[in-house]
Amino acid sequence: MQRPLLMLLRIVAVAHAALAIAQPLSIGQYLDGVIGALAWHGGTGEILAGTALLMSVLALLVVLRRGPRWLVVPPLTLALAEGLQIGLGFSRSLGVHIPLGVGIVATAIGYAIAVLRPSAATQRSRRADRRPERPAADRHPDTEAAAG
Repeated sequence: MQRPLLMLLRIVAVAHAALAIAQPLSIGQYLDGVIGALAWHGGTGEILAGTALLMSVLALLVVLRRGPRWLVVPPLTLALAEGLQIGLGFSRSLGVHIPLGVGIVATAIGYAIAVLRPSAATQRSRRADRRPERPAADRHPDTEAAAG
C-alpha cells in the first residue's frame, strides 16, 4: 500500500515545486506592469498552501505504513510557512515575505528532489518501531515478580 501513496506524494511534491517556482515569475510579471499577475500570484499562493497540506497528509500516510520518518517534516514546515506567507503577502510585509518566499521555493525544490530518490521508498523494519527493552539493571525487582 505504500507504493501508490509514495507515487502520489511524489507527483504532488513535484507539482508543488513547480508552483513554487512560478511564484517569483508571476510577481516579476506584475513588476513589469502586468496587473493581473498579482491576482494570479495570490491565487497560486493559496493553491501552494493547499498542496503542502495534501503533501503532509500523504507523507504521514506513507510513514504510518513504515516509510521513512523524515518524509513528514518538510511538508508540515512548508504548510506552516506558506500560511504565514499568505498573511505576510496580504499585509504587504515584503521585508519578510520575500526572504520567506526564497526559503519556501528552496525547500519545495529540495523536498521534491529528496522524495524522488530511492531512499524515500525504503521501509522501516518492524523492529525499528518497537520500544527498546530496558537492561535488566534498570528493572525494578517488584515489577519482575509481578510479571513472572
